[in-house]
Amino acid sequence: MSFMLCLALAFSVLVPMNTVTAQAATKKINILMIGNSLTYTAKYSNSTIRCLKNLGANSNYTFNIRYIAYGGECLETYANTNTSRGKEAANLINSRTWDVVILQQETDHAIKQGNSLKKAAKTLATRIRKKSPKAKIIMNCTWAYDKKKLGYTHAQQQKRMNANYAAAAKEISAKVVYSGNAFDQYRKTKGALNLYRADKNHATEAGWYLNACCL
Repeated sequence: MSFMLCLALAFSVLVPMNTVTAQAATKKINILMIGNSLTYTAKYSNSTIRCLKNLGANSNYTFNIRYIAYGGECLETYANTNTSRGKEAANLINSRTWDVVILQQETDHAIKQGNSLKKAAKTLATRIRKKSPKAKIIMNCTWAYDKKKLGYTHAQQQKRMNANYAAAAKEISAKVVYSGNAFDQYRKTKGALNLYRADKNHATEAGWYLNACCL
């Protein structure tokens, strides 16, 4: 099945996904998400997390999701246990055995700080695998700003993010989910829904949903 057909099928059920189908869950998956406001924010009515839970429920799964997602925060802080947020992240990692851990970097750092992203991912992965040796680690390569930022065009931002996420993932033998590429491909389709909010950074409900579909 082609990528664009997958997107078309995903968005064809965007509205029904707001109502979880009543069916008994057959498998529980414990997921930890470490990120920022592109992972979750109480400011908006939806999030990638809510969409993931709905997708799971409609597929006969229960996604037990816990997260640490402070707005504007980067993985370097979460990797540093000398900070309060680093200690909080370490406690979450050690709070149970995880099936999946999803890492998501703050956009500015993802664009410009490739080496520090690699180092932070390695530190976090070491802690994750010590507690949950069988956990699948996923790096969620999110979407670039829908505007020029940091001296880069949108396309340049996404290219740098993709490369930095790929290098970090290779360092820790993790999988990269290229949600930013999906944003760009979907927006080329006729009648595409708007994926960006007015700030040209945070996602609309459609954007959150597409991110969840990629994951």
